[in-house]
Amino acid sequence: MIGIALFVFGILASVAALHVIWAFGKSWPVPDRKALARTVIGVQSEQMPPAAVTLVVAGLIFAVGCLPWVWLGVLPFPISRTLAEVFMWAAVAVFALRGAATYTFLARIHEPIEPFARLNRRYFSPLCLALAAGFLVLVLAA
Repeated sequence: MIGIALFVFGILASVAALHVIWAFGKSWPVPDRKALARTVIGVQSEQMPPAAVTLVVAGLIFAVGCLPWVWLGVLPFPISRTLAEVFMWAAVAVFALRGAATYTFLARIHEPIEPFARLNRRYFSPLCLALAAGFLVLVLAA
């Protein structure tokens, strides 16, 4: 179980770190902010969301990444086991829905632009499904 928790935490901590980098004006891994918006948001936009919003998102992603450690008792946190279980199931649902949505009719309604659409099908959505599976294994194994 530690390996799965490490996988989930590592991925989500990395994604949170990217959001922090973006909040401070960097555009890595693309050349500019406009390209970054097209790459990670998938809408025709000239700019990324405000820094404060991006930092809040980074904090939430990192907190969700820490959830497996709380669930396994590695990281003490003052919430009940029942509330931790609710959060774990919520993570399963959110990542599963986010991952699966790409492969349904919903993706056609949203019509994301390139390169997001391609990256979403190849990387973002499969990663969300893998995270959902990781959270599911952790919550069912307890």
